[in-house]
Amino acid sequence: MFAPPLRAEPLLVPASFVAPLMQWVSVRMSIPVATLPAVYASRERMIQKIGDPQRQAAMGQSALARALYVPGEVVMDDQFWDASEPRVVSFLVHELVHHAQFSSGRSYACHNAKEWEAYKLQNLWLAEHGLPPAVEEKWITTMADCNRAIALNR
Repeated sequence: MFAPPLRAEPLLVPASFVAPLMQWVSVRMSIPVATLPAVYASRERMIQKIGDPQRQAAMGQSALARALYVPGEVVMDDQFWDASEPRVVSFLVHELVHHAQFSSGRSYACHNAKEWEAYKLQNLWLAEHGLPPAVEEKWITTMADCNRAIALNR
């Protein structure tokens, strides 16, 4: 299988594209967000942050990462990113929820509780665009159970 070459420079997604999405998230979470995160479409940047997402998925460590949030920054896999595809944009919405969570300083019972909120809003965004959910409600509920997460990490 031939993999496209990595971009030399990461693509910065324009703030004019990110701002309305951040506003949508902010309103639904009732969290005012003062600053936008920088949003990059760059597999190379993703590899720098988490290692090669394809290798991790092949080793069964996790699903293939398409996007991630680190404080103040969202990184989208540039081989996945397509601003014209609402399903792909929903992954950015998911990561913007994490930016709002971080900006708010809210505390959560566990990491998976943050994911619950992000997946719920990602699914809501998709529904508002006439698309099926990214993940099923039952999966979100099971995944976000903090007691289950603690037991799995022992």
